[in-house]
Amino acid sequence: MKAIGTGSSTILGLFLAEALWMGIVGSILGLVMGILVSLILSPFLGSVIQFGVLLYVQVQPKFPMEWVIGPIVFGVLTSLGFSAVPSYRASKLDPVVALRTL
Repeated sequence: MKAIGTGSSTILGLFLAEALWMGIVGSILGLVMGILVSLILSPFLGSVIQFGVLLYVQVQPKFPMEWVIGPIVFGVLTSLGFSAVPSYRASKLDPVVALRTL
């Protein structure tokens, strides 16, 4: 992209925007999968064996808002954090050197 005149800051912004979207989508998909698994498994986890007697306890999963927002924020920040250095290096890379390594 630099070979066609794109600036370093634009390249950095594009890579960070991609990391942002991957963090958002990945965090939301992970959250949905976690909620689905907990809802599917909760009826099976209701039985408790205590002192040789099988007791049935109804388990109702709860999802407080901080347990929903926290993992999404953590996933997005982790994605941005771990892509910052490679994005910066990619934005400063000389196009001739990049094409030579192909």
